[in-house]
Amino acid sequence: MKRLIYILMLIISNSLFSQIRDLASLSSGTYISFSPLFNKEEQLFGYLALYNKGKETQNTNKFEYVYLDKNLNEVANNEFSVENSVISYSSYINTKGEIELSPRINQYFTSMKKMNNTIIPKDRIIDIKNNKISLKQEICYENKVFVDCGSSKTIGEFGKESKRERKENGFNYESDVTILNDGTYLLYEYKYDKGNDFDNAFVKFDENKKEVWRYEFNKDMKKKEKQFINVLYFDNTFLYLIEYTDIKKDSKYRFIKLDLKTGERIIDEEIKDYSKASVQSLRRMVESGYYITNKKEFDDKLIFVGKIIEEGVDGNSGFFRMIIEKATNKITYTDMPFLAAKPFLETIKTNGAVENGYRLNIRDLYILKDGSVGFLFEKFKIGYNLMLGNVAKATDLVYFSTDKNFKIKEVKLFSKDKSVGYNSDYLFSQYINDGNDVAFFYRDYQKDEDGEKNWNLYINTIKKGVYSQEKIPISSKENSIVPYVAKEGYILLREYNKNSKYNGVRLERLNY
Repeated sequence: MKRLIYILMLIISNSLFSQIRDLASLSSGTYISFSPLFNKEEQLFGYLALYNKGKETQNTNKFEYVYLDKNLNEVANNEFSVENSVISYSSYINTKGEIELSPRINQYFTSMKKMNNTIIPKDRIIDIKNNKISLKQEICYENKVFVDCGSSKTIGEFGKESKRERKENGFNYESDVTILNDGTYLLYEYKYDKGNDFDNAFVKFDENKKEVWRYEFNKDMKKKEKQFINVLYFDNTFLYLIEYTDIKKDSKYRFIKLDLKTGERIIDEEIKDYSKASVQSLRRMVESGYYITNKKEFDDKLIFVGKIIEEGVDGNSGFFRMIIEKATNKITYTDMPFLAAKPFLETIKTNGAVENGYRLNIRDLYILKDGSVGFLFEKFKIGYNLMLGNVAKATDLVYFSTDKNFKIKEVKLFSKDKSVGYNSDYLFSQYINDGNDVAFFYRDYQKDEDGEKNWNLYINTIKKGVYSQEKIPISSKENSIVPYVAKEGYILLREYNKNSKYNGVRLERLNY
């Protein structure tokens, strides 16, 4: 068996740092998950490992968390009780530098009775400074007053209360409270009935819970005019929104920037020349199951990237960039159609289709300080197999590089073997050199010198427009090796075997 240290020595020379952790030995519990943690700026914060230590009571299990910093040093660990419906947690870093845990529940119930008796789990907060974990302090808004959200309800109890409220009032009232960094409160509320919501509002309260301002929309669900809001960005100072107004088949969209202290509309400007689907892609860009981070904040501006989606075009016909200047509140839009790449990629069609039925599906995009954007695509299609039916096929990666005016200046092809049954071979990426450059990682299943197929990891960097690439074999007959994003200049490789006797992570320095 090719051991990991031998594999890495093939391509990594003069390594100045190597740190190893055996995840199986960090806890006596059963391993659940290991995941990287990122802050709001998409910078790596550290890693969190979770373990199940077994049944505690009839309704609870005991979990353990282990927090490792970017150098794989163990910083904090603690045990905590969880509702027995919880199988794992999603984790992220909040604005206070705490780790928030959002529960993932087991949705497969053996009976309706068991489902109705299942307690709805709550979010938790890990304060790594004092190594304590607690229930997230959640505030609810009910009957026009702020209250503690109270004890957890079962699914059955929640359903009965919702049904009773709808019968008494003719609707359900829903609200979400956010406590801002300055101790004030932002409330989002609406009424809900028969698949429609109405009486929507953002409401700001001061630290004494006194209402300061109110922004209302979609006041009457019986009117032919419907309104709804997408929150594009939120930074505890301003709220960036897109307001949609639908009247029959006609739609209008406005970009709104609200001052959270006063409720004043700093920007209120109609968005023209783009379809509803195009505007909605500014909020969330999805393709083949990939959620693309398509916004980035800088000291002087906010940049968003959306898809150009037109009637009569199968798919999108390109992308557009939206820049909001903070000092002047000026908004500019610039288009980048796929056909603009034709001088570099002769086969490309209006909708990003290329040769042999493949289409350029976006896998990631990178917004740099000067306003230039890098787009990473993968050639993808759904093919047909007599035995399997529809099967995903993915091949070469293609990188579009734009200048600061959002014009394509270069197209780079990364050839790789065809993968069948996988939506993508792309893995992850990170900004490097203070956000001026990019590194991205993908895998490829290739034949080696002996004619055997193995997985290889490709590490690609684009620094000042110059491309470089490294390759690491990541196959083993007995063990599996999974790459993870690491701090700048490093990669984390997790190696584990089927019987779980070994589950190790190794941080290794790269050559860029």
